[in-house]
Amino acid sequence: MQDEPLLRSVIVLSLGRLIICTVTFIFIVTNQMKIQTEVVSPFKISLFVAIAASVFFILIAIFVNRLRPVLISQFVFDYILESFVIYITGGLISPLVFLYLVSTVLASIWLSSTAGIVYASTTTVAFATTYILYHQAATKNLVLPFVPEGIISLDTAEWLPRLVLNSGIAFVIAILSSQLARASKRLSLFYAPVLENIGEGVLALDHNGKTIFVNNELLNILGIKGPTHSFVGKPLEEILRRPEHLLLKNLLKKEDFRTTETEIISDGKRKNVEVRVSNLISGNRKHKTGKVILFIDLTLRREMEKIARHVQRLSELEEVSIGLAHELRNPLASIRGCAQQLERSDFLQPQYKGLMRIIQRESDRLNDIIDQFFHLTRPEPIVPVRTDLRLLLDETVNLLKTRQESAGVEIELKAPCVICHCDADKIKQVFLNIGINSLEALSGKGKLVIELKEIQSAEETPYQLPSLKDGVVVSFTDNGCGIRSKDLPKIFTPFFTTKPDGIGMGLAIANKIVAEHGGVITVDSSFGKGSVFKIFLPRVTRAGHSTGLPEGVSKYDR
Repeated sequence: MQDEPLLRSVIVLSLGRLIICTVTFIFIVTNQMKIQTEVVSPFKISLFVAIAASVFFILIAIFVNRLRPVLISQFVFDYILESFVIYITGGLISPLVFLYLVSTVLASIWLSSTAGIVYASTTTVAFATTYILYHQAATKNLVLPFVPEGIISLDTAEWLPRLVLNSGIAFVIAILSSQLARASKRLSLFYAPVLENIGEGVLALDHNGKTIFVNNELLNILGIKGPTHSFVGKPLEEILRRPEHLLLKNLLKKEDFRTTETEIISDGKRKNVEVRVSNLISGNRKHKTGKVILFIDLTLRREMEKIARHVQRLSELEEVSIGLAHELRNPLASIRGCAQQLERSDFLQPQYKGLMRIIQRESDRLNDIIDQFFHLTRPEPIVPVRTDLRLLLDETVNLLKTRQESAGVEIELKAPCVICHCDADKIKQVFLNIGINSLEALSGKGKLVIELKEIQSAEETPYQLPSLKDGVVVSFTDNGCGIRSKDLPKIFTPFFTTKPDGIGMGLAIANKIVAEHGGVITVDSSFGKGSVFKIFLPRVTRAGHSTGLPEGVSKYDR
């Protein structure tokens, strides 16, 4: 990809050469100096060469990626052309001496300060060479090719001061230009990254409505593709040309418009955007030179506010639910007690005693649901201890194999010896809950693979969490029925279940326990193909707000 500033420099230099050559030709021909016709012919040749070279350099710049050598070649060509033109038009007293100074300034700005000094030095060499040649022609009748005799001044007294003055001016201009270029570059290096990384979309327009600056964040917000420099110089209508930008474009056209929040569609997604407009005012505070438009993406903020309101409603619902569960527990205990007494009574007929046992079992089931609900809503403190996760998974696999759902299912464990500081009993409950969920998805056929790995970097973790970069991941992979995509966002929600006799608390409790350890559970599932549950845990879980390694050893530590 071509360097846009360098390409612009090459084209500007080439076009400038064309203009200067044309203007200079007219000046030389019609000047009051009344230059002899002998000088017109070589000057025409120089003009034609300059025109041809300008076209050549423009074509080269368009088709070549490495533009810096092209720009350097242009300055070398200009030096040779300027030296010849100044040589045939009077040397040190030529009206075209300024061409050297212009090229010195451009070399300092477009190339480097060193290039400017080099150009000034070669200019001094050219001045000295011209001085010697013209001095020899004036004092010793040396014949100078292409230079008419009448153009050579016999008054050589002012030549040496001109030589020193012109050379000094060239060096001063080179130094000042290089300092100006460095200051401009420092300013650009400071402000450009600030505007580019400000986190808000920035669009600056001049008084004609043409774009003078746009950053990548604005393009991201509006869903526009392309490099930022490609939009410079374009009117606002060309940037906001999509149908979904029509409302925004109409808002910005209003003279009294200052700030508003609106909804736009970007890359097929709805975004909440705050738009702020400020006028660019010149130093006297009277003349408006343009405007700056800030685009602030509020989508995430509005989503967070929505989530916060949802969490608040859930918190209120939780308080009500806890109170309700507590109130249900006492009459439930009374119902079970009464059913138990009636079952033992000799006055109750045998066929009704079976009904009493059903009431007791269902009461126990309801009480178990309430216990799980209390466990979910009332967090118990984490007691992290040194634990060998392989031993913990070995026991988990043995417990899973004793369940009725494991009949016909192959369970494979891949686990090296990995030490982790965690609450062993709670993490075993997580493994059991997810393992049971996988067995139920297999429906008596298929394979469950449980694998333990150590995490090497944050990139291997969801959301690239730094806290998990030295952690572990336990994956449960099955080839069962999988989970429908519409159900995936709800599987960790309490009481959500797709099973006829399910409660919907197992995954919710597992997710809560892992979160209390500072970990994350992720799910990747394809309906009809299977699921992969991954449990990411830090290697060390802090107890409360304590510091240092947790103390204690579990029964799962060798």
